[in-house]
Amino acid sequence: MEIAAKNNVITKSNALPNDLARARAGTAILAVGLILSGLTCYFLPWELDFIVRTMEALSFPEIPLFRDMYLFVAHTREGLGFVVEGYPQMLLGTDYLGFAHVLLGLLFLGAMADPARNVYVLRFGVLCCLLVIPAAFFFGQLRGAPILHRFGDASFGVIALVFTVYALKAAERLEKENGRGPIARENQPAAYAAHA
Repeated sequence: MEIAAKNNVITKSNALPNDLARARAGTAILAVGLILSGLTCYFLPWELDFIVRTMEALSFPEIPLFRDMYLFVAHTREGLGFVVEGYPQMLLGTDYLGFAHVLLGLLFLGAMADPARNVYVLRFGVLCCLLVIPAAFFFGQLRGAPILHRFGDASFGVIALVFTVYALKAAERLEKENGRGPIARENQPAAYAAHA
């Protein structure tokens, strides 16, 4: 009976053969995005200079819709240059910000090994994505960022949320089929629950 129960679970887990790939793909995109975002913190002077020059080449200063964003980014570049020249120790804040992004990316990479057992990581990811949206508007308003800049920052949370939910739904189906979650285990045969 025990073997039959276990075989039944294995058969059910094979009912969704693509869910493991889906969960891993979504998690991988999140991990890579976080790591790349973290690495950008170490090249801010060059990046801001490139962005300002690109905006100027596209005539953003002459376009009313983008003028405020251009002025904000150009002013930020000027301030960052002042900090780099006179107070480079202030960049420790962005150094650790980038480091934190890389660590979170590694967390998601680790969850790829077994998304069903690490489904809590993806649930945490959903919470983080949702919190990015109000944070972008609150801190953007606090620091004088133009409204388009705030929407741009919030969009990172929205885009990441799509991939996180995509991976989470697949991981939750795996969790349920494999009897790893508390709800799923209640629905499994007693013989399997005793050996799970």
